[in-house]
Amino acid sequence: MDYGKKRAVGKFNISSIDFIEKDGKARVVCKLKRTVVKKNETEADEKSLFFEVPGEYGKYLVWERCDAFVVLLLHTALSEGYDITSSIPMSSDLYYNITEYLLPPFIKNGKYDIKIDVDVADPLPPGEGVGTGLSCGVDSLHAVHAYVDYPIEDYRLTHLCINNVGAFGNHLYWKVGGENVRRNSYERARKAAADIGLPLIETESNVAKALRLNHIFTHSFSSSFAILCMRKLWRCYYYASAGEDFVTDFSIRGWYENKPATYEPFLLRVLSTPGLRFYSVGEIESRLDKISDIADYDIARKHLYSCTWDIENCGVCRKCIRNLTSLDALGKLDNFSEVYDLKHYREHKAYHMWKVYENKDEWFFTKVFEKLMENEDPVLKEVVEIAGAMERFDELWEREDPESDKEAVRIAMPYLNRAKGPNIRMAKAYESGRGVKKSHDKAMQCLEYCLQSYREDVAAGF
Repeated sequence: MDYGKKRAVGKFNISSIDFIEKDGKARVVCKLKRTVVKKNETEADEKSLFFEVPGEYGKYLVWERCDAFVVLLLHTALSEGYDITSSIPMSSDLYYNITEYLLPPFIKNGKYDIKIDVDVADPLPPGEGVGTGLSCGVDSLHAVHAYVDYPIEDYRLTHLCINNVGAFGNHLYWKVGGENVRRNSYERARKAAADIGLPLIETESNVAKALRLNHIFTHSFSSSFAILCMRKLWRCYYYASAGEDFVTDFSIRGWYENKPATYEPFLLRVLSTPGLRFYSVGEIESRLDKISDIADYDIARKHLYSCTWDIENCGVCRKCIRNLTSLDALGKLDNFSEVYDLKHYREHKAYHMWKVYENKDEWFFTKVFEKLMENEDPVLKEVVEIAGAMERFDELWEREDPESDKEAVRIAMPYLNRAKGPNIRMAKAYESGRGVKKSHDKAMQCLEYCLQSYREDVAAGF
């Protein structure tokens, strides 16, 4: 059907996929040619993409089908306008799902009308493995906890994976370097897998760097690529969902501008075939629900890692703040003394609570805020009280009326030297002489408190 979208401006051609064994490793190598027409001129380049596993897992790699590489290219093809062709056939069941059920809504709600021009072949037989990733984050450990001892054997985990398909190139790790984070993450996963009692498959790939993938927007495709590369091993694979309910009000409008978690409920179902089922674990559960589920899980208490700033949990980045405040709200902080500096958290709890309050309308923190308020957490209650007073101050101040100025000052004065917000506002009042006797010295005293508070924040790592 013609949805009135622009036709593709280029083409991806998969010319070959080879299987190579060397130095105890096995890999599939794809030769990919990209052509694109710009201003009536054709540009072309060729890349060699690989996916590598330990030698004993080489027998599970797929080189007879182009399935994995087609899925890998889908996001770029649809969002930038590339048709996909291949000299290697595609499994008929996956080809059918993608062309009949994935492309039409993605094209209708996207930018380009693309085509997939490949021969099809019989699907490969299903494998025997049941897997999930082991990043040791909240979502990952929640999936492991849910299925490591699942009562139905056919759905019980048999293998764990850690894949290098883009996460460690994330710009968030500029401070310590993505390679350092990767090495530490692999070592952590080995220790966790040993404690869990399941084999860990450690893989490597150059696809993220070679294709310049933006991991934030493509990780569902690159992770599915890694699974499909080992299609001969799996019969089902659990993909850890993002910790927000994207099912209840599901939509793929403007999907290419959104993170893939928003349309994973659709994507993973379409990528599933009779021989390999993808399952999105906990897709209607909040992140707080997941943290609650793993709060007493010994593996999580020993190995949880969600930091976006350092090779160990820093306690001060956005994810660490969310985890710490969530555990606090659940009364489970002391369970995680092995992976977090709880003394630091308790000494600087007010900072954490301000962050929760400031982000209370964002899904990342909403449930945490609600739970802490339900618990009547005293630190958060004070934050809410001060923040409410400052909102009232601002409303009165904007009137530029002498009586309103006096009322604004009266509201702010009790909170002086209890938080930066009241001091900043009172410095403004003293400097201007609105609502209070003008005093440059008192204005500077107010600001000195703020300056010292910022110094303390920096010294604490924030």
